[in-house]
Amino acid sequence: MSTWDAAPAAPTAGNYAKWETAGDNVVGTVTHVDPVGATTVKGVECPLVIVQTADGEDVSISCSQAQLWQKMLDARPEVGDKIAVQMTEVEKRPNGHTLKHFVVEVATAETVKAAAPASLL
Repeated sequence: MSTWDAAPAAPTAGNYAKWETAGDNVVGTVTHVDPVGATTVKGVECPLVIVQTADGEDVSISCSQAQLWQKMLDARPEVGDKIAVQMTEVEKRPNGHTLKHFVVEVATAETVKAAAPASLL
């Protein structure tokens, strides 16, 4: 059974990833996955992935952005996987909202689960 099929209680890292500028990224090793561990601004449960960076910092990634949420569901990272998440652009939408675009790349020791055109790992 995949971590994505269960709902473990989530420890939270104090540092949340901020997606403000194209190029913002988090790269490291997945230490925790909770498919419903975070919430959107509208109160909808969404995935929470905690990543330990190369310098030992734990970063919580709340997957409340629509595209990030879908890409994380497609990649389905597991604890121990290497992961790279990068916001590539902020698209202005006609309704005054924005759509943030992401690249999510996940690799295990055996295989790459989801790949981007330019590797972040």
